Amino acid sequence: MNGFLRARNWVRSWLMDEVDRAEAAAGRHKNGPQDELDECLGLQAALGEALTWTGVPEPLRPLGPWAARLGAGDDVCRPLLFATLSEAERSELQEIVGECASAAHQWLDEFGSQALTDEAAAVMYLLLGIEDME
Repeated sequence: MNGFLRARNWVRSWLMDEVDRAEAAAGRHKNGPQDELDECLGLQAALGEALTWTGVPEPLRPLGPWAARLGAGDDVCRPLLFATLSEAERSELQEIVGECASAAHQWLDEFGSQALTDEAAAVMYLLLGIEDME
């Protein structure tokens, strides 16, 4: 099994190297972590503008701005977005989430096997980011 995983990772690594070479040749290569962060910020800003919080229970609405800013479903972007927080913002976020966490989990549980709304998904990913942050 380990041989298979290593072989698979080698193929992925080789393939990603080829993608990087092709992007560099086309002039679309990322210039490092700042470009990746900028891309994540742009994608999250676009998502945040599309979210409407009218269907969200009133006690959870204080999470709205935070979920719009940090509730990224992408496992690479989420930590990058959380890393942009100042200590004061982290404290404020933890306080708000502490007040809303129980209600948020109850609300998310109500979806059961149904698909989450975009707002619910953003809240869920915000809570995952908080767990990772701690």
